[in-house]
Amino acid sequence: MKSRTVCTLLQTKVNSDRRSRRAQPREAARSSAKNTREARDPAPRHSSPRPHERTLSCTIRRRYSRTVIGDVGGNLRELRAQSGMSLRELAAATGLSATLLSQVERGISEPSLKTLRALSSVFGDAVSSLFASPGPVPIHVSRPGERSRISSPAGRIQYERLTPNNGQIEVLRGSLQPGDWSSDEAWAHEAIECVYVDRGRLEVEVEGQRFEVRTGESITFSSRQPHRYGNTSEDVTTFLLSVSPPTP
Repeated sequence: MKSRTVCTLLQTKVNSDRRSRRAQPREAARSSAKNTREARDPAPRHSSPRPHERTLSCTIRRRYSRTVIGDVGGNLRELRAQSGMSLRELAAATGLSATLLSQVERGISEPSLKTLRALSSVFGDAVSSLFASPGPVPIHVSRPGERSRISSPAGRIQYERLTPNNGQIEVLRGSLQPGDWSSDEAWAHEAIECVYVDRGRLEVEVEGQRFEVRTGESITFSSRQPHRYGNTSEDVTTFLLSVSPPTP
């Protein structure tokens, strides 16, 4: 019985060795075919990143996971303002849509790596400032006679700027003459507006609806709805207008 068991084990080993010898040529053939394919179709070579792209990649790895998206948006708005570019100009320069850039600036949309690379093609190494930690809010005192003055798109409302022009909110003091409207047609942009009437009566048209806002009253609405302001009274109307984020 013991002799039979030993013979069985020896026969099993012989069969295993035979199978192994038969498999070796097949493995060698497969390995040779693989090497031939790799020699014929080498892996594509990627061009080396440019210096500012290497800086961007390092910055993303170190800081992006720890950065609040809203801070990135605020930093992008400040960087764009320092460059003197409007949203439309930046969109044209980067090939990105103005809507996407506006959403990134307002913290609604998270910038992808593709978006950041497009921005780096315009701003270069300065794009790394998007990930800078927010510093203390600067103090700005607005005094009569020292404020900058701007006009509405149609030039019918005269504004005094009460806030610095590099913040995340813009507050203006406006005056509108009797019978005047801010523009012939309503227009829209990406922001939230709040209007407080300081003196007189203001007619506010939003999406075709008209609202009469009297002294001491206010109205808030999304600027994405076409809107305009009018003075249907016989006296000058003065009001405070808050826009967030500031419209280029």
